[in-house]
Amino acid sequence: MKPVHEASGGVDGYVSVEVNPALASDTEGTIAAARDLDQLIDRPNLYVKIPATAEGIPAINQMISEGRSVNVTLIFSLLRYAEVMEAYVSGLEARDGDLSDTSSVASFFISRTDSEVDRRLDAIGGESALALRGRAAVAQGQVAYEMFRKMFSGERWEALAARGARVQRPLWASTSTKNPAYSDTLYVDTLIGPDTVNTLPDATLRPSRTTARWHGRWMPTRLPPMPFSAT
Repeated sequence: MKPVHEASGGVDGYVSVEVNPALASDTEGTIAAARDLDQLIDRPNLYVKIPATAEGIPAINQMISEGRSVNVTLIFSLLRYAEVMEAYVSGLEARDGDLSDTSSVASFFISRTDSEVDRRLDAIGGESALALRGRAAVAQGQVAYEMFRKMFSGERWEALAARGARVQRPLWASTSTKNPAYSDTLYVDTLIGPDTVNTLPDATLRPSRTTARWHGRWMPTRLPPMPFSAT
C-alpha cells in the first residue's frame, strides 16, 4: 500500500493494526499498546486501530496529540461519533506546528445497526414498524455525514486546516448486507460522498462493479425529520 499512500499525498493507502481488544476498557493500557504498535511498525501509512469505547476516547485524543494516526473503530451511535470527532480535533489543537503528518478515520459498522434495529422492529410487528426495516443504518450514516460536514468546517477547523490538518474521514465498515432481501450494494449506493471511505468485502465489491447505482447526487446534507431516532 506504500505506493498508493505516496501517490495520494498521504490521503489513502493506510493499513490498520488493532490494539488488543482485551484493552477496550483500559485507557492507559490502550495508550501504552498503541504507542508500542506505532513505534514497532514505524510506517507513515499505519493506522493504529482503537475502539470507540468510553475508555478509548481519551486514548484516541492522546494518540492524536502525539501525532500518531488512528483508525477509530466500532462506532455504533451518533452520540459516540460526536465524542470521536471532538477527541480528534482537540487532539490536533494540543499540538504545535505542522499537522499534515497525522490522519484518522472514524469507522461506523453499518450493517450491524440494521441487524439489531430490524430485530427489534420484527418484535414490535405491525405494518408501520416493519416498513422501517433496512432504513436505520443508512439514516444513521447520512446523519453522521451531516455531522462530519459541520464539524470540519467553520473557524475552529479552518485554523487547524491552515496548519495542514486533515479531516477525519467517515469510514463505512461492515457494508455487506446481512439480510438476503436487501440489495448487495444497499450500503454502497446510499452512502456516497466526498471524504468518505467504504471498506468493501469481496462479496460486496464484486456486485458493486456491475449493479451499484450512482443516483447523480451525494448523500443529502439536509435531512428530513426521521420517524425514529438514529442514535
